[in-house]
Amino acid sequence: MKKIKLNRKELYDLVWSTPMSRIAKKYEISDTGLRKVCKRHDIPLPHIGHWQKIAHGKKTSVAKFIEKANDPVKISLRLRDSDKVKSSTPRATAETYPEMDFKVPKQLTEPDKLIIQSEKILRDEIKELQKSNPGCQRLLNCWKGVSMQISPAAVERALCFMDTLIKVLKRRGHAIECGHDTYVIIGNQRIEISLREKTTRTTNDKKYSWNSYDYVPNGQLCFKTDIWHRKEWSDGKLKLEEQLPQILQKLEETAEKMRLEQIAYEERCREDERKAVLRRQREALEDKELKALQKLMSQAKRWEQIKMLRNYINDMESMAKSKGSLDDKMASWITWAKEKADWFDPSINREDKLLEHVDKHTLNMQRIHSNDYSYFYDRSSEKEYNFWQSNWWNQK
Repeated sequence: MKKIKLNRKELYDLVWSTPMSRIAKKYEISDTGLRKVCKRHDIPLPHIGHWQKIAHGKKTSVAKFIEKANDPVKISLRLRDSDKVKSSTPRATAETYPEMDFKVPKQLTEPDKLIIQSEKILRDEIKELQKSNPGCQRLLNCWKGVSMQISPAAVERALCFMDTLIKVLKRRGHAIECGHDTYVIIGNQRIEISLREKTTRTTNDKKYSWNSYDYVPNGQLCFKTDIWHRKEWSDGKLKLEEQLPQILQKLEETAEKMRLEQIAYEERCREDERKAVLRRQREALEDKELKALQKLMSQAKRWEQIKMLRNYINDMESMAKSKGSLDDKMASWITWAKEKADWFDPSINREDKLLEHVDKHTLNMQRIHSNDYSYFYDRSSEKEYNFWQSNWWNQK
């Protein structure tokens, strides 16, 4: 892939000598991208209609190039590779599938059972239509058989076409499924298909009708696939019957594309699940780390509080001794205070039956009394316990 560098004057000469669309074909840049490059470097561009006027021999103005002193700007453009040909699947013909018989008969011959079922449905619809509205050519629906919307005049042709298509698909190892909709099953992929007859809008002569148009079937058949991979084949230069090889090719290509999309989707799901597992594991580690830190901070706070408490008790004892007021009452208080300090001290954790229901972190009582039993709620472990009061039975 060749790469060339142009200065501002050379790029100016290029855009004023060749239309942007042609430059975009020669270089790997779109005409919009080239316009942005020119505007970025203050290079004037031809006005709209400039090349049309030149093509018709009319006069047109050319914007003057503005020189810039000491202009070192070099604009890089990549030449397109002329040998590079876009890959495209060749259009299928009957020779593409030499083992297949794509010839559509004028009349049904040994039709598939799905076509037999569809024919019965359509024939019954025609009888009902002739009874209620003789001569009417509205579209008939074949929802319980092969999905078709066909006028009575095109029923035979539609059945022959679908019968041939079904036989070709089955010879290729594919399956057909009919229910509310019709699906071609290729591998594990299901592609919805249907056949309908096009209509032409005509003006009706109903004097007192809110709708002044009728839609009349025009005999042109149209075969299409589902909305997710929409493709239509209609009567045109080639009759629909002559396009069966292309239809078969497209159905198989679509099934392969759907298979690859499914594989990619499953891979994305696995990757998303893997990331979700890693995220949950990290969140669990973060929560564990945070709880450990909170516990550490709580222990440090309790350690500061116990040191403060012991200093306070020692100071009160020293003050009482210095003043000569250390009587029995004061000595009893000091003993009680030291016991509570030992209960509160995390390094000692002395038992105290009167404080067994107290949370040492908050110093709040955790009992909720009831008539015959109590509930204990341990906030540190987030568990609730229900136990009977043994003394209650003794008191009874």
